[in-house]
Amino acid sequence: MNKRIATVLTLLLLAACAVGPNYHTVGPAPAIVHNAVAADFVAQDPEAAWWQEFEDPELDSLVHRALAANLDLRMAFDRVRAARAVFVERNYDYAPHTTLQAGYTKSVEQEPGFG
Repeated sequence: MNKRIATVLTLLLLAACAVGPNYHTVGPAPAIVHNAVAADFVAQDPEAAWWQEFEDPELDSLVHRALAANLDLRMAFDRVRAARAVFVERNYDYAPHTTLQAGYTKSVEQEPGFG
């Protein structure tokens, strides 16, 4: 008897969780921005050129000179180029290889038996 009651209660509980055929999920409300100019929003990374927000030509010049003369960045860039070159050369290992060797020997020594 207890199993029948438990089964009926379980079926009633599961039936209560069902939704109708016209059910639609409610999405979040769209964001409304007040007092904002659309030109202030850009699609680039905000950390990419953060110093340009100050609109200082001297600061722009300093940053560009520092990036151009930074030896650590230049060495890192050269290492990346070298690693890419090795990777490209490694792709040549999939092709067949042949070895080629040529040589020439001239001797002015006298051959034995010929006087």
